[in-house]
Amino acid sequence: MTERVELEIDPGTAAYLRGCAGRRGGSIEAAAVHELRRLALADSADRTFRWFAEHHPTFFEDAEAERIAAGLY
Repeated sequence: MTERVELEIDPGTAAYLRGCAGRRGGSIEAAAVHELRRLALADSADRTFRWFAEHHPTFFEDAEAERIAAGLY
C-alpha cells in the first residue's frame, strides 16, 4: 500500500533530486521516494544498533566471535 503526499522543498533539494533522477534515469518523484526510503532504512538500522548496544552490549562482539569460531570469514 502506498500513500501520496505533497511536499514543498527548497531549490537546493530540488536540484539534488533532479540530479538523482538524471543519474537513475527516472522521475524526480521516484528519486525522492528512493532517497526517503534509504534515509528511513538507515535510521531504522541506527535505532536497532543503539537498542542492542544499550540492552545487549556484547551482542555484536559475541556474534563476531561466533562467526570466527564457525570459520565464516
